[in-house]
Amino acid sequence: MVETELKFRLAGEEELARLEALLGKPLLLRQLSSHYWIPGSPPHASLRLREVDGAAELTVKRGGAPPVDGLHVREEVSERIDAGLAVALLCGEVSPAELPLVHRTGLAAPFHDAGRLLTERRTFRAGILPVETDRVLFPDGSRDWEVEVEAPEAAALRGALLELARRAGVALVPSRDTKLQRLLARQDPAGATP
Repeated sequence: MVETELKFRLAGEEELARLEALLGKPLLLRQLSSHYWIPGSPPHASLRLREVDGAAELTVKRGGAPPVDGLHVREEVSERIDAGLAVALLCGEVSPAELPLVHRTGLAAPFHDAGRLLTERRTFRAGILPVETDRVLFPDGSRDWEVEVEAPEAAALRGALLELARRAGVALVPSRDTKLQRLLARQDPAGATP
């Protein structure tokens, strides 16, 4: 599956709150915990374990072309796993190399444990726009604020999202990186960028 999304950063909580006020009541509010591993190969790939609402999901992401004006296009494959396997993976009782999804998608050891980040995600619908706002908390205590539109036709929705931001009086900055890349940069500013 190909994931196509617009990703924009905001300066802070105040700007995100102004945008959300214009969007109205969220359809959904979720707390996401995302843990990442970087495989030895292929380059620019990652494995993510996401836990939300008592469910666990593994996702393999492969790097695509560099984002253009906030448009990110990446190949990804996901599958749900049971809570016991998720705990075993997080505790190191099971290696990522042992996972069937890893074998099917061609990721290879060694796996570098890149760590975990927390996201509060709110989902809105603004006309034709499926909008998600993220408040991201990194292990070092730093935060990011992001707005995303994930849809196959995301590029065509850019104008509508920018108009929404203009009406809210907020500046959207096209994101040139992913949450994982920002997590890695906080650990090692000269480090790898899957």
